[in-house]
Amino acid sequence: MARTRNVAGLSLGLVGLLLLVGIILFLFPEPATSGIGITLIVVALVLWVVQQVL
Repeated sequence: MARTRNVAGLSLGLVGLLLLVGIILFLFPEPATSGIGITLIVVALVLWVVQQVL
């Protein structure tokens, strides 16, 4: 049980980190970083949805 909790906490931290980095990159006024930022935000949202479903 503790191992499952550690994995869930790690993946939740990863989602938060991806969101934070994605938002920072999106706000940086450069087309390439904005594209990477949007991609990271979408990946984080997909990971979050997958975690909620499973």
